[in-house]
Amino acid sequence: MGGRKDSGKKSKESVKVDLSSEDIQDIIDIEKMKTQMETTLNYLKKELTEQLALRLSLSTVANIPVECEDGKVPLSQLGQVQQKSPQMMLVNMIENPQYTNAAKTAILNSGINVTPQVEGVTLYLPIQKVTREHREKLAKNAKAICDKCKEKLRNIQNNYDRLLKQHQQKGKNSTSAAYSQDLILDIHNAIMATTKDYCSKVDDMMLAKQDELLKS
Repeated sequence: MGGRKDSGKKSKESVKVDLSSEDIQDIIDIEKMKTQMETTLNYLKKELTEQLALRLSLSTVANIPVECEDGKVPLSQLGQVQQKSPQMMLVNMIENPQYTNAAKTAILNSGINVTPQVEGVTLYLPIQKVTREHREKLAKNAKAICDKCKEKLRNIQNNYDRLLKQHQQKGKNSTSAAYSQDLILDIHNAIMATTKDYCSKVDDMMLAKQDELLKS
Protein backbone atom coordinates (compact mmCIF):
# COMPACT_ATOMS: atom_id res chain seq x y z
CA MET A 1 0.00 0.00 0.00
CA GLY A 2 2.73 2.44 1.06
CA GLY A 3 4.73 1.73 -2.11
CA ARG A 4 1.79 2.54 -4.37
CA LYS A 5 1.18 5.86 -2.59
CA ASP A 6 4.81 6.92 -3.02
CA SER A 7 4.74 5.97 -6.68
CA GLY A 8 1.55 7.94 -7.26
CA LYS A 9 2.98 10.99 -5.52
CA LYS A 10 6.13 10.95 -7.63
CA SER A 11 4.09 10.58 -10.77
CA LYS A 12 1.94 13.59 -9.87
CA GLU A 13 4.96 15.75 -9.05
CA SER A 14 6.63 14.88 -12.34
CA VAL A 15 3.66 15.96 -14.46
CA LYS A 16 4.29 19.32 -16.11
CA VAL A 17 1.70 20.97 -18.31
CA ASP A 18 2.65 23.28 -21.15
CA LEU A 19 0.22 26.13 -20.56
CA SER A 20 0.83 27.50 -24.04
CA SER A 21 -0.34 24.30 -25.71
CA GLU A 22 -3.34 24.26 -28.03
CA ASP A 23 -5.17 21.85 -25.73
CA ILE A 24 -5.20 24.40 -22.93
CA GLN A 25 -6.08 27.27 -25.24
CA ASP A 26 -9.14 25.25 -26.26
CA ILE A 27 -10.27 25.30 -22.64
CA ILE A 28 -9.18 28.74 -21.42
CA ASP A 29 -7.59 31.53 -23.42
CA ILE A 30 -4.88 32.57 -20.96
CA GLU A 31 -3.49 35.19 -23.34
CA LYS A 32 -6.90 36.84 -23.65
CA MET A 33 -7.14 36.96 -19.86
CA LYS A 34 -3.70 38.59 -19.67
CA THR A 35 -4.77 41.16 -22.26
CA GLN A 36 -7.83 42.05 -20.18
CA MET A 37 -5.69 42.41 -17.07
CA GLU A 38 -3.14 44.51 -18.96
CA THR A 39 -5.95 46.82 -20.10
CA THR A 40 -7.08 47.15 -16.47
CA LEU A 41 -3.51 47.98 -15.45
CA ASN A 42 -3.18 50.62 -18.18
CA TYR A 43 -6.39 52.27 -17.00
CA LEU A 44 -4.96 52.34 -13.47
CA LYS A 45 -1.85 54.14 -14.75
CA LYS A 46 -4.11 56.77 -16.32
CA GLU A 47 -6.11 57.18 -13.10
CA LEU A 48 -3.00 57.57 -10.96
CA THR A 49 -1.61 60.19 -13.33
CA GLU A 50 -4.77 62.23 -13.87
CA GLN A 51 -6.53 61.98 -10.51
CA LEU A 52 -3.56 62.14 -8.17
CA ALA A 53 -1.48 64.97 -9.57
CA LEU A 54 -0.13 67.30 -6.90
CA ARG A 55 -1.13 70.28 -9.01
CA LEU A 56 -4.45 70.24 -10.81
CA SER A 57 -4.22 70.64 -14.58
CA LEU A 58 -6.75 71.85 -17.14
CA SER A 59 -6.54 68.56 -19.03
CA THR A 60 -7.41 66.58 -15.90
CA VAL A 61 -10.56 68.64 -15.31
CA ALA A 62 -11.46 68.66 -19.02
CA ASN A 63 -11.36 64.85 -19.16
CA ILE A 64 -13.61 64.23 -16.15
CA PRO A 65 -16.51 62.02 -17.39
CA VAL A 66 -19.98 63.49 -16.86
CA GLU A 67 -23.14 61.38 -16.89
CA CYS A 68 -25.55 62.53 -19.61
CA GLU A 69 -28.64 61.11 -21.26
CA ASP A 70 -26.53 59.40 -23.94
CA GLY A 71 -23.89 58.11 -21.53
CA LYS A 72 -20.68 59.63 -20.16
CA VAL A 73 -18.87 62.40 -22.02
CA PRO A 74 -15.78 64.48 -21.13
CA LEU A 75 -16.54 67.68 -19.24
CA SER A 76 -14.87 69.71 -22.00
CA GLN A 77 -17.67 68.68 -24.40
CA LEU A 78 -20.26 70.28 -22.14
CA GLY A 79 -18.50 73.36 -20.81
CA GLN A 80 -15.48 75.60 -21.23
CA VAL A 81 -12.68 74.77 -18.78
CA GLN A 82 -10.50 77.80 -18.03
CA GLN A 83 -7.67 78.82 -15.71
CA LYS A 84 -8.91 81.99 -14.03
CA SER A 85 -5.87 82.42 -11.77
CA PRO A 86 -3.10 80.26 -10.25
CA GLN A 87 -5.51 79.52 -7.38
CA MET A 88 -8.74 79.08 -9.34
CA MET A 89 -10.18 77.25 -12.37
CA LEU A 90 -13.68 77.64 -13.71
CA VAL A 91 -16.05 75.68 -15.91
CA ASN A 92 -18.54 77.74 -17.90
CA MET A 93 -21.65 75.65 -18.61
CA ILE A 94 -23.46 78.35 -20.59
CA GLU A 95 -23.83 76.10 -23.66
CA ASN A 96 -25.29 73.19 -21.66
CA PRO A 97 -26.74 74.70 -18.47
CA GLN A 98 -28.94 71.64 -17.87
CA TYR A 99 -25.81 69.63 -17.05
CA THR A 100 -24.42 72.04 -14.45
CA ASN A 101 -25.41 69.85 -11.50
CA ALA A 102 -24.21 66.71 -13.29
CA ALA A 103 -20.85 68.40 -13.88
CA LYS A 104 -20.61 69.33 -10.21
CA THR A 105 -21.37 65.75 -9.17
CA ALA A 106 -18.80 64.38 -11.62
CA ILE A 107 -16.09 66.69 -10.24
CA LEU A 108 -16.92 65.71 -6.66
CA ASN A 109 -16.72 62.00 -7.55
CA SER A 110 -13.61 62.29 -9.72
CA GLY A 111 -11.09 61.96 -6.91
CA ILE A 112 -9.31 65.26 -7.66
CA ASN A 113 -10.18 66.53 -4.15
CA VAL A 114 -11.89 69.73 -5.27
CA THR A 115 -15.27 71.01 -4.10
CA PRO A 116 -16.84 73.14 -6.87
CA GLN A 117 -18.59 76.37 -5.99
CA VAL A 118 -21.59 76.98 -8.26
CA GLU A 119 -22.73 80.44 -9.30
CA GLY A 120 -25.44 80.29 -11.95
CA VAL A 121 -24.01 78.18 -14.77
CA THR A 122 -20.38 78.61 -13.73
CA LEU A 123 -18.45 76.20 -11.53
CA TYR A 124 -15.44 77.59 -9.65
CA LEU A 125 -12.72 75.12 -8.69
CA PRO A 126 -10.37 76.36 -5.95
CA ILE A 127 -6.89 74.87 -6.37
CA GLN A 128 -5.55 73.54 -3.09
CA LYS A 129 -2.10 74.41 -1.82
CA VAL A 130 0.36 71.54 -1.82
CA THR A 131 0.46 70.92 1.94
CA ARG A 132 1.61 67.82 3.79
CA GLU A 133 -2.03 67.08 4.61
CA HIS A 134 -2.93 67.31 0.92
CA ARG A 135 -0.09 64.93 -0.01
CA GLU A 136 -1.21 62.40 2.61
CA LYS A 137 -4.80 62.58 1.38
CA LEU A 138 -3.68 61.89 -2.19
CA ALA A 139 -1.53 58.99 -0.99
CA LYS A 140 -4.56 57.53 0.78
CA ASN A 141 -6.60 57.93 -2.40
CA ALA A 142 -3.87 56.09 -4.31
CA LYS A 143 -4.45 53.02 -2.13
CA ALA A 144 -8.23 53.23 -2.65
CA ILE A 145 -7.83 53.45 -6.44
CA CYS A 146 -5.38 50.53 -6.47
CA ASP A 147 -7.66 48.41 -4.28
CA LYS A 148 -10.46 48.94 -6.81
CA CYS A 149 -8.11 47.89 -9.59
CA LYS A 150 -7.23 44.66 -7.77
CA GLU A 151 -10.94 44.01 -7.33
CA LYS A 152 -11.38 44.32 -11.10
CA LEU A 153 -8.49 41.90 -11.65
CA ARG A 154 -10.08 39.37 -9.29
CA ASN A 155 -13.38 39.74 -11.14
CA ILE A 156 -11.57 38.81 -14.36
CA GLN A 157 -10.02 35.85 -12.53
CA ASN A 158 -13.44 34.72 -11.28
CA ASN A 159 -14.89 34.91 -14.80
CA TYR A 160 -12.20 32.56 -16.13
CA ASP A 161 -12.52 30.26 -13.14
CA ARG A 162 -16.23 29.95 -13.91
CA LEU A 163 -15.44 29.10 -17.53
CA LEU A 164 -13.00 26.46 -16.32
CA LYS A 165 -15.63 24.91 -14.05
CA GLN A 166 -18.09 24.85 -16.95
CA HIS A 167 -15.57 22.92 -19.06
CA GLN A 168 -14.95 20.58 -16.15
CA GLN A 169 -18.68 19.92 -15.76
CA LYS A 170 -19.14 19.36 -19.49
CA GLY A 171 -16.35 16.82 -19.34
CA LYS A 172 -18.10 14.94 -16.54
CA ASN A 173 -21.39 14.89 -18.43
CA SER A 174 -19.88 13.99 -21.79
CA THR A 175 -19.47 10.47 -23.17
CA SER A 176 -16.23 11.57 -24.84
CA ALA A 177 -12.89 11.71 -23.06
CA ALA A 178 -12.94 14.32 -20.30
CA TYR A 179 -10.09 16.64 -19.46
CA SER A 180 -7.87 15.24 -16.73
CA GLN A 181 -8.16 16.64 -13.22
CA ASP A 182 -4.43 17.44 -13.29
CA LEU A 183 -4.93 19.57 -16.39
CA ILE A 184 -7.90 21.41 -14.85
CA LEU A 185 -5.89 22.03 -11.66
CA ASP A 186 -2.87 23.29 -13.61
CA ILE A 187 -5.03 25.75 -15.54
CA HIS A 188 -6.68 26.94 -12.31
CA ASN A 189 -3.22 27.48 -10.80
CA ALA A 190 -2.15 29.39 -13.91
CA ILE A 191 -5.18 31.68 -13.58
CA MET A 192 -4.39 32.29 -9.90
CA ALA A 193 -0.68 32.89 -10.58
CA THR A 194 -1.45 35.37 -13.36
CA THR A 195 -3.84 37.30 -11.11
CA LYS A 196 -1.28 37.34 -8.30
CA ASP A 197 1.36 38.67 -10.69
CA TYR A 198 -0.85 41.55 -11.84
CA CYS A 199 -1.95 42.36 -8.28
CA SER A 200 1.74 42.54 -7.37
CA LYS A 201 2.26 45.04 -10.21
CA VAL A 202 -0.60 47.12 -8.80
CA ASP A 203 1.06 47.13 -5.37
CA ASP A 204 4.34 48.28 -6.94
CA MET A 205 2.55 51.10 -8.77
CA MET A 206 0.77 52.15 -5.58
CA LEU A 207 4.00 52.29 -3.56
CA ALA A 208 5.77 54.24 -6.31
CA LYS A 209 2.91 56.75 -6.52
CA GLN A 210 2.72 57.17 -2.74
CA ASP A 211 6.47 57.71 -2.59
CA GLU A 212 6.18 60.36 -5.31
CA LEU A 213 3.32 62.12 -3.51
CA LEU A 214 4.89 62.11 -0.06
CA LYS A 215 8.29 63.41 -1.11
CA SER A 216 8.87 66.73 0.58
